Amino acid sequence: MTDAKTTHFTPAEVAQRFVRLRPWPHRRWMESTGVPVHRGFHVDDLRTLELGWWEERGCKAAFLEMAGSEGVTEVRVTEIAPGQTLPPAVLALDEIVYVVQGRGLTTVWREPGADKTFEWQQYSLFLLPGGYTHQLTNAQGNEPVRLLHTNFRPLAMAAGIGL
Repeated sequence: MTDAKTTHFTPAEVAQRFVRLRPWPHRRWMESTGVPVHRGFHVDDLRTLELGWWEERGCKAAFLEMAGSEGVTEVRVTEIAPGQTLPPAVLALDEIVYVVQGRGLTTVWREPGADKTFEWQQYSLFLLPGGYTHQLTNAQGNEPVRLLHTNFRPLAMAAGIGL
């Protein structure tokens, strides 16, 4: 009988090693947007995080690839300029949004004419349901809004689910 040496890794270590070895579709997509990608274990202040222009979404944004969640969750910060309404968007997956600063409105609809609008403010948390069109508006005319978004797009992209 021989002694086999077994090495145990935490799930975060396995994910980190796998992400380094394989160019995740989500990572390639993030980098193709031209939006800054911040990597690490923490962010000092989401209110002052460096953002870049995201043409497709019509706002400033940045992705956060936090250590241990690479290839699992997408985290990003978006900023809506004072008084601005972002273009409508549809996501295939549910997305949770936390309001870092500011106040505004979200309109959600599945079919034209069946829209629902709700208000939010700093520290609010809300869900954008997958398959629904949504539109975000900054209700303030003097300050930008900062939102923190999270979803499981990297896993869906890795699994080949059409997004």
